Amino acid sequence: MKALIPILTLLFILVVGFSQAEDTLTSSQPQEKDLNGNCSYSLSIYTSCYSPRRTRDHISLAFGDKYGHQVYVPRLDEFPSATLTRCEREVVQVTGPCTSQICYMYIYRSGCDGWKPHDITVSGNFPEPAYFFLHTLIPNHAWYGFNYCNTTSSSSSPSSASA
Repeated sequence: MKALIPILTLLFILVVGFSQAEDTLTSSQPQEKDLNGNCSYSLSIYTSCYSPRRTRDHISLAFGDKYGHQVYVPRLDEFPSATLTRCEREVVQVTGPCTSQICYMYIYRSGCDGWKPHDITVSGNFPEPAYFFLHTLIPNHAWYGFNYCNTTSSSSSPSSASA
C-alpha cells in the first residue's frame, strides 16, 4: 500500500502538468492563421448622425491586445466598403497579426471635414467582440482612443503606428 501512494502522486502530477500544458498551447494560438501568419477581423463602424454627411478625412486605426499584438489599418477611408457616411453602420474586413482579446483602440484623423464616429466593434476569433463607444469628434492630427488593457504601462497612443 505504501508503494502505491508515490505512484498515484506521480500520476496526479503528470495529469495536471499535461492538462496545463494543453491549455497554454491552446491559448497561445487564439485564431487560425492564413499562409502569411495573419488573422481576419471584422470592424463594424457606426458613424454619428452629427458627423458630416460624408467625409474626405484620412482615417487610420490601431487596435490590439494586452500582450502587445497590434493591428494597424493605415487608411480606413480607402476601403471600398468604408464610405463613413453619417448615420450608417459599415462593416470592413481587415487582416493583421493574430491577437487575443482586443482591449485597446486608437483612431487617427487627418482632414477638415471632422468625421465623428459613434461606435466601433472589433470581432475576431476571440471570446467577445470588443466594443468602443466614441461619439466624439476625433481630434485632427492626433491619436485618440481607449486602452482597457490591464497593464502597468499607460500608453496614450499606438506603439508602432505612425501617421
